[in-house]
Amino acid sequence: MRSLFLITAAILLLACGAEDETPVTEIAQEELPATLSANENTETTTEVVAETIVEEVLDDAAFYTIQNENAGLFHIGITQEKVEELALQYGNVTVEEIDLFTEGMPAPALELTFNTGETVILEISERDQTVYRIEIYSGLFKTEEGIGTGSSYDDLENNYSFDGVVWGDGGDPLVIVEESGLSFMLEPGDWWQMGDVEGEIPGDTEITAVILW
Repeated sequence: MRSLFLITAAILLLACGAEDETPVTEIAQEELPATLSANENTETTTEVVAETIVEEVLDDAAFYTIQNENAGLFHIGITQEKVEELALQYGNVTVEEIDLFTEGMPAPALELTFNTGETVILEISERDQTVYRIEIYSGLFKTEEGIGTGSSYDDLENNYSFDGVVWGDGGDPLVIVEESGLSFMLEPGDWWQMGDVEGEIPGDTEITAVILW
């Protein structure tokens, strides 16, 4: 909310131009970039403030948006080495090599653990050492519609088209959105019996993971 207010204020100042003589010093000093001085040209300073704030907001989005086979900076097809390189840009994540042993077979993966304790798992192809699947168990990452771990089944129905619920990994219910290349794991409840939906799925059923493939 604070960033939105600052962006709006900066844009309004730019639009007013010479007609508005309000000095940029009325913007709280702590919000100015450290490299700027209130004595600089008002128009130039205001433009830099606006651009800096917008860049920060866009950077946040780039780091945590789920879209087009991307989970923030990570995407399907990148190498294991690249994953480790990109993880450094987050500054709050550790990377560990793990083995998921899918169906009893080795399944190498990288587990990223954020300082919140939440994780993102990137499954690695043994053939070419690239990422072919991303499992997101962190609420930091969300789709452009604002859907992520912790969102509800109602949120899915209101934002995506999909054909029912299927049996997912470990037997948990899974919603597959083909057109987006996304799957959403749901918290099983009494409505989920032996891989079948019994009755109506409660709207507040929680999403426990988002999967890209």
